Amino acid sequence: MENSQGKENIIGERIRLLREAHGWVVGRFAQKLRMTIADCTAIENGKLEISESQLTKMAAVLCVDAKKLGSAEPQDIADMLADQGPNSAYKRKPKLTVVELEAENEKLRALVEKKEIEIAILQKKLIDAHDQLARKS
Repeated sequence: MENSQGKENIIGERIRLLREAHGWVVGRFAQKLRMTIADCTAIENGKLEISESQLTKMAAVLCVDAKKLGSAEPQDIADMLADQGPNSAYKRKPKLTVVELEAENEKLRALVEKKEIEIAILQKKLIDAHDQLARKS
């Protein structure tokens, strides 16, 4: 790989974004790669030059194309994740209209309200159980 600090920063940032898209903390990612957290962090921060074998291994773990991962050219992270195949969980979803978003928000509000009621019921049961124990003591 060429020794360009700018390229290392681009690749490191891309790796960090892809790792985060998978929902992994650095420690989990390092564990999957059998690398140290310090080395993963240094690569993500562009402080450590990434070898071809490390790049290939990271691409495999992240389920992306190694050439795109190691490219100095800008890459769309969502496209890289969507390239994983027809069964990819990262396929781009079509943009929702305002009406569809409002309907989704309404569903979420109803769900939150339902969960808040369930929490209040559980808190009441907990208080009642605590009071019963206190009376028995």
